[in-house]
Amino acid sequence: MAVEGLVRPTADTSARRVSLLCARVGKGELEPAAALAEVTAAELGRLLGGGLVTGEDALARGRTRSPGVAVGVLAMSTEVAAELDRAGVAFVLAVDDADPTYFPALAACAGYFTADPGGDAFGPSRAVAGGRPTVIAVPYRRTVCEQIAAVRAIETPDGRRIDLRVPATRTAIFGDTAVAEGEWISLDAVTGALHAGRAGVEYSPVAEFYRLAWDLVEEAVAYGLTATHVDAVRSFPSLPTREPVTARLTALAADPVLTGYWLMLAEAHRRRRLDVWTTAHTPEAVGRAVLLTSPVHVHHDAWVSFDVPAVQVGLVRDERMWTDEIDLDILRSLVLGPDLVPEDRWRDVVEDYLLRHTARLTRTLAEARGGVVVLRALCLSCTGLLPAEDDIDRLAERCRVPAEHLREVVADVISAGETQGCRGARLLSQRPDLARLWLTAVCRAVRAVADSGEPARLRILLPTVTVPEEARRFLAELDAVAPEILGRAGLTLLDGVSVVIETMGAHLLAGDFLALRSEVTAVDGAMIGGADFTAACFTVDPRDAARTVFPGYLRAGILPASPFDTLDPLVGRAVLDLLDRTGEATPLMGLGGELAGSWDAVAWLAEQAAPRGLHYVTTDPDTAPSALFAAAGAGRPTTPRLRAIRSADS
Repeated sequence: MAVEGLVRPTADTSARRVSLLCARVGKGELEPAAALAEVTAAELGRLLGGGLVTGEDALARGRTRSPGVAVGVLAMSTEVAAELDRAGVAFVLAVDDADPTYFPALAACAGYFTADPGGDAFGPSRAVAGGRPTVIAVPYRRTVCEQIAAVRAIETPDGRRIDLRVPATRTAIFGDTAVAEGEWISLDAVTGALHAGRAGVEYSPVAEFYRLAWDLVEEAVAYGLTATHVDAVRSFPSLPTREPVTARLTALAADPVLTGYWLMLAEAHRRRRLDVWTTAHTPEAVGRAVLLTSPVHVHHDAWVSFDVPAVQVGLVRDERMWTDEIDLDILRSLVLGPDLVPEDRWRDVVEDYLLRHTARLTRTLAEARGGVVVLRALCLSCTGLLPAEDDIDRLAERCRVPAEHLREVVADVISAGETQGCRGARLLSQRPDLARLWLTAVCRAVRAVADSGEPARLRILLPTVTVPEEARRFLAELDAVAPEILGRAGLTLLDGVSVVIETMGAHLLAGDFLALRSEVTAVDGAMIGGADFTAACFTVDPRDAARTVFPGYLRAGILPASPFDTLDPLVGRAVLDLLDRTGEATPLMGLGGELAGSWDAVAWLAEQAAPRGLHYVTTDPDTAPSALFAAAGAGRPTTPRLRAIRSADS
């Protein structure tokens, strides 16, 4: 742990190099702009995420999805994860096909890894949104023996001994090494490496400062000292602290490694050619992004304040706000619809939905007072939402429908492979009742935030559009709902409507979408959906392609890298084509998804797409600093294959 300019040596040369680089800036020996030109994505990840101290060789290496380190007991099931969480034991979650039943485990885990190479799959997306170090595409296999249960003794770092009941013997096998569920494992989500056992953890002054600062922010909200996490960041100098924490933060704030990093962060803000917005669906995630990306001012007493700009939340995924079993049952009942759910139960479902979702949206919108929130309309896989076979009886009882009938409905949906029909415009165009319910909850939340203080402006994001008629019908529902709830004067709280460009129809007809107007607003923006737009360009299914098509292409040398990991020239050319065709017709154009957190992708977009009309990228809190540095032209130039587009088009 480095204090007062002393950088503790580690086995990781990137950690040493970036710490020395920052220290030179902090001591005035190197200009921040020169340091920006030197820093790399891996070095920045190590600086912010920390590192493991271990002499063990890696079990395996995957691809980092969100930087950081995690040491914990291996959990491979919801049952073991829940027991470890109750016991207060840190755990690393390993799940390859996570679904909504894993929400609590993903929220509580110390880190997450999966064999799935799809970075935008449910598990990685949820873990990253919660600030969990995440590694994907880990080469391991799972074995399960349901007939064998065990009690595994766990010794915790604080000396406790816990007997963990493992209902079945599950094992993660990495080559010739097996790690059983209930054993310790260490994850380095900067390098993508996993190690057996309980490694030590080492944090740079930068990582340690932000960990301590975030603890203070969370305490301020928990004890009611501030209304929101962003309020706590804004009022950071006045937050109460315990003396050991105060002394440590003061020492860290005087460390040239940290002061040098802050000078580089300020330079990145000045030089960025793209705005970097936040992808978040919880108040905590919004606050964390603001903390990690706001410029910092160091006072004479080595205490600090954050210069928080207007908060811009670039993507709130509505469906990811539904996290527990009661919430999911409400959502399932709504999708099943009034034709299946009895009338009296349907009224209860509607009332519960409006009450719960309005309150949840209000809390998230309140974090962005004075700024803009881009809220994506309900967009989820129908097959992913419906319950597993052993859970149908419970849902049938809750919905008050015959279990056998519900079982038939679920079987029909699964056999039909309905992964798209429950998403965004495809759902809301067919179910105007759901569109009105969703808009009612949204408008009530916007009104509640405005009535309680400075408002947040809302931009609605409509996904999976293919033809303009889908968006036109949505606008008609918005015209019917918004004036009644917001009033004519309150309509100024609507920032407009954007469509997600993730289908070839949306790409080809973008100009037609942007010509749509309604009584209260207009379609005047668009967001390129990174993974789905990439899949549309290659005409593949995102999940299938990530697991089968692109790994095969990489082995055969057809592609040098997965286009889900970094921007492919085909996708880059399609982005530029879209921008050239829409021109000034689009006052707000952004890009989201996994590509928005890719250093090379953001660097290329800042250089090539921003001058042609791309305004922002939106990414998760822990990848936002990296995107900000990349948008400022930090580090090495973009890949040769992307540079080829620039050469061809110039």
